[in-house]
Amino acid sequence: MREMLLCQAIPTPPPDVPPFPDTQPGTARQKLAMHRSVEPCKSCHAVIDPIGLGLENFDGIGAFRTMDAGQTIDASGDLDGVAFSGPRELATALKNHPDSTTCIARNIYRYALGHLEGDGEEDSIKLLAKDFKDQTYKFRALLEGVVKSPGFAYAAKAQ
Repeated sequence: MREMLLCQAIPTPPPDVPPFPDTQPGTARQKLAMHRSVEPCKSCHAVIDPIGLGLENFDGIGAFRTMDAGQTIDASGDLDGVAFSGPRELATALKNHPDSTTCIARNIYRYALGHLEGDGEEDSIKLLAKDFKDQTYKFRALLEGVVKSPGFAYAAKAQ
């Protein structure tokens, strides 16, 4: 979520990461807390876990659940100082995050055009983000804005 919705880089794990405590008893939250307590895991997991736990009600295949390891799931978390409880409140926190609108517009633009933005395309991305927000975050409006953008209409010369 940090990378795709907020455009924040998460470093790749170092080679000496201890295995995730899958065989230990407890909920995913409890296992992640153990994982977060050891080096070198704690620095990255302190950033990613508080967001990811907001989706804990969904299992590995996306089915909704209320229990994990015989305990009620706690799907609360924190997004850069904004507390939330569950996936709907996480969605609101993401929508209101200052980086999300431009990041989503940037990633859709990149996907549609098949390349990273180049010189002169940043203004198009900012305009897409503004229009996305002005259209009350309607995804269809964002897609329409991308296909109407000059970058989509005019292919860049092959290098």
